[in-house]
Amino acid sequence: MALEWAKELLGEAYTEELEQKLEAQITSGYAAKSDLEAAEAKASGLEEQLNEATATIGKFEGLDPEQVKAQIADYKQRAEAAEKDRDEKLAAAAFDAKLDKALAAAKARNPKLARGALDIDALRASKNQDADIAAAIAAVQKSDGYLFAPAESGSEPAPAAGTGTGTMTGTATKSALSTGGLRSAVDEAMHQNR
Repeated sequence: MALEWAKELLGEAYTEELEQKLEAQITSGYAAKSDLEAAEAKASGLEEQLNEATATIGKFEGLDPEQVKAQIADYKQRAEAAEKDRDEKLAAAAFDAKLDKALAAAKARNPKLARGALDIDALRASKNQDADIAAAIAAVQKSDGYLFAPAESGSEPAPAAGTGTGTMTGTATKSALSTGGLRSAVDEAMHQNR
C-alpha cells in the first residue's frame, strides 16, 4: 500500500487494480533520483565545456582568416626547414664519424691533414660511402704516404737518404746526444760533410 493518499482520496472506489494503474502512470512520468543526478552532472560538464569553447572562440575574434592561414603556412615551413637541418646535421655527423674511423684504421698521423688530401664533398655525396672512403684513403696512402704510419710496424718511417743538406750520421747523432751540446753536434756534422 504505497499510495495511502489515493485510498483516502478515492474512498470506496479504491481498488488494488486502480492503485497499480495509478502507480504505473505516476512512475512513467518521473525519473529515478540517480538518473536525475547523473543528468545534472552531465549538464554541468557540458556547460563548462560550452564556456571554455566560448572563451576560446573569443580569442579568435578579430583575427583575419587569411593572416591565420599565412601564419600556419609559415610555421609549417619553419618546421620542415628545422627537420631538414636536423637531418643534414645528423648525416654530417655520421659521415664525419665514418671518415674519422676509417682514417684511424688507416693509421693517419694527422687526421686533419689526411682529410685535406681527400675530396670530402664527393665522398659525402657518394651513394656507397664506406667503399668510396676506403678507396680514397688507399689512393692518398699511395700518393701521400707520409700522412700515414706504416701498416706493419706502426713506427715512424726512416727519413729518405740524401734528403736535405748536412745530414748527420748515426755516430754524429749519438755523440751529439751524449754530450748534450747542439752546437757541437752541428759543428761535427758540418765537418763530416766537407
